[in-house]
Amino acid sequence: MITKYEDPWLYYTVDNYFPHDIFESMSESIQSFIKTGYKNLSESQNGILHTSREIMNVIGNNALSSFNRLAKEKAYSLYNIEKEDRNIYNEIKFMEAGGNYPKHDESLNKILSVVIYLNPIGRSDSLGTKIYNSEKKYHSTVEWVPNRAMIFMRRSEVSWHSYDNLTSDIRVTCNHFLIDKNISSSEST
Repeated sequence: MITKYEDPWLYYTVDNYFPHDIFESMSESIQSFIKTGYKNLSESQNGILHTSREIMNVIGNNALSSFNRLAKEKAYSLYNIEKEDRNIYNEIKFMEAGGNYPKHDESLNKILSVVIYLNPIGRSDSLGTKIYNSEKKYHSTVEWVPNRAMIFMRRSEVSWHSYDNLTSDIRVTCNHFLIDKNISSSEST
């Protein structure tokens, strides 16, 4: 199910983003990685441990190819954009209990963001993405529902959002970004 939100800025949610079998396989792989390997990741800011190079090792080639195909089929069409002359960047982001990523809009090189909620398995009001208006005042929260995608295009000084982890679980998302090849990440910060 695709739901369109226009207030305070345009974004979509897509429930059951991955087919059930792929989502189940990814969930098992992520649980295994949490138990055996994620602590080896280097910690970045705000309690976030993340990986991008090891994404295939965590979710597997089948899930990664499905992830990229679904982004093209489901996300790009929502905004009527093409991949040509753009790069794709995928990551899995792990946030420890108590982590917080403050209000931000996306970096200038990110054209489109697809964030799929993976772990923990269960609905939560305290794990979703907080949405703010252009004055950076809280507006609403996209509820955490496993296998729900939040999809949006960056709009400078408009698409403000944040997220945190107020649970005792590891918050895990799988993220797909369509990147402008002409803007480096160092230029966009």
